[in-house]
Amino acid sequence: MADRARLRFIAGKGGVGRTAVARALAAKAAAGGARTLLIDAGPTAVGSKAADRGAAEEGASSDYSFLRLSAQDSVDEYLKRSLRLPVRPARLKPMAAIFNYVAIAAPGVREILTIGKIGEEVRSGGWDEVIVDAPASGHLVELLNAPDELLTLVGGAGPLAAESRWLGELLAEEMTSIWVVALPEPIVVAETIDLMNRLGDSDVAVEAVVINRMPPSVGAAGRVEVEQSRRSGDDSAVLARLAIDMDDWARPCAAALEAMDTDIDIYRLPWAIDVAAELEAVL
Repeated sequence: MADRARLRFIAGKGGVGRTAVARALAAKAAAGGARTLLIDAGPTAVGSKAADRGAAEEGASSDYSFLRLSAQDSVDEYLKRSLRLPVRPARLKPMAAIFNYVAIAAPGVREILTIGKIGEEVRSGGWDEVIVDAPASGHLVELLNAPDELLTLVGGAGPLAAESRWLGELLAEEMTSIWVVALPEPIVVAETIDLMNRLGDSDVAVEAVVINRMPPSVGAAGRVEVEQSRRSGDDSAVLARLAIDMDDWARPCAAALEAMDTDIDIYRLPWAIDVAAELEAVL
């Protein structure tokens, strides 16, 4: 598919800093001159009001645009485009409740509506970069598998089949990729490795892993100093011992992620308030 935007999904379990990384990547792309759209595709976004296409996210850089997906807007666009309805389905008052129910409750429909809207933005020609703050972990896998599953359901003919095929082709292209965000914590790392294994079965390549909130390395000299403080009864020894413990579990966790695939870029972000600045520094 020529002349289309680069598409990146920012993945990871809740609480790892996925949204902060997505915003930082959008700001970086926009600062480099790319026409950039950041899409909030998380579960809390569905059902909320969609922002105007050119509106910046509240409190964020005005250099990139922000879109929060809405179930109703996605239903309207998808049905109007695929079934060629002459008016927005929401205006068909007796049927509006049914359309809303379908968007929220029917298995797989939410995912195909979401990925369909993302695909439309990618091929619209209005953007150089489309960055998606994706649903957490397993929900992303369902999102990426939605075109193939719908194609299996509807068969090989008709507008829905054609829609599914072009979405599947878009996801399989080199300009589509996934960035996985994780914390250097055993439970998070185990879930992240499971997610990456599941993503390996999809057509979308994992481009990078961001290890967020890495504690500072204590080092050999620091460990000697902690031991001396402990022997002298220094009150700071408790906090220093905690720093060593954090270092001891964070390093193996990061190493486990780095050992997953040597072809994937790994970025370690230190524990910091300004994630955008730290990401800028390591990219």
